[in-house]
Amino acid sequence: MTRKLVIQGDHVALMEESVVSECTLKDFMGEYLKDLPVCTGLLPSGLVFYASTRKTKWHIFELTPRVIDINYSGHGQGPSSVHTISLPFMFMSVVMVDNMIQEGGVRICCTHKRLESLDDQIYRIPLPNIYDSGQGYVCLGSMTIDPNTPDIQKARAVFDTFFLSNFNDDLSIGWPEEFTTIAGWEALTRKNSMVGLTLKYQPYFSTDNTIRNFINTDLRRYDGGEQFTL
Repeated sequence: MTRKLVIQGDHVALMEESVVSECTLKDFMGEYLKDLPVCTGLLPSGLVFYASTRKTKWHIFELTPRVIDINYSGHGQGPSSVHTISLPFMFMSVVMVDNMIQEGGVRICCTHKRLESLDDQIYRIPLPNIYDSGQGYVCLGSMTIDPNTPDIQKARAVFDTFFLSNFNDDLSIGWPEEFTTIAGWEALTRKNSMVGLTLKYQPYFSTDNTIRNFINTDLRRYDGGEQFTL
């Protein structure tokens, strides 16, 4: 119980105040946000996680298993060639601040199955153009996206544009046990179009190789994200 004097004009009042209940700011915001109306509108294909503040937006997109063609030029010597490879389930994190995609704000991982739990294990996808350090950030290179594209569609466009870019070996690749070249990957794909779901991928870059940590890593890097920590 606390007391204070309140003076208004020629009137003086002695007021008593008491704390009815207390909680952490995180718990308060959690309860407060439950009562706010939410309408997402139409979401882009594959969006499995979304959070936003006034400045920052976090997105996680899923790409289901498929066979794709990629343009690959090795160490950049000579023209690129097209290789057909089998992909597993893949997840890309895209962070935007003030509607701009951040340098170091795009990361990618893979799994053998659709996500069922935040504790599901994630792995390194053995594609070029992904940094070994810094939690596996994607090198955006010369990737360009129309600035007039709506925000969430712009984030999805990063995922799509990544696979249309020219891949090379400028950055090291976390190869699985079964092969150490793109050509080897293609050879296995021609024998089994779903081989991407069976490969022995390397664990993801962090010691906590779960999709929960994958998401939380980006939430913690930007102001406001701590309120969404899973």
